[in-house]
Amino acid sequence: MEPNAIKHEALAGRSVPKQRAVLLGPILLTGACKEYLLTDRSGRIVMLSSINSKVGTEHTTLYAGTKGALEAMARVWSRELAERATVNTINPGPAMTAMYLSAPDEIKQGLAR
Repeated sequence: MEPNAIKHEALAGRSVPKQRAVLLGPILLTGACKEYLLTDRSGRIVMLSSINSKVGTEHTTLYAGTKGALEAMARVWSRELAERATVNTINPGPAMTAMYLSAPDEIKQGLAR
């Protein structure tokens, strides 16, 4: 298996890069749940994104790109599923992850504002 890969049974045992899985997960889950959403707009789909898709921190091209793609998918799905659910992304802010810890101090200071 590739070092940055995730396996999922819906992918028939194939491994996929993490960034692809970040996009395929919501696509597969939303597709599986879509038929069960009521037509009274009571459904809720909430996906985790990141401010990085707007900030553009250096050396995070794939991460920021996949989070931006999630936000685009949410905009499209909010229209496509308008009669069934609201669709949103949330950006919880910086989290103490390896990516955050490896960022230069000026980036961390900018995110703290």
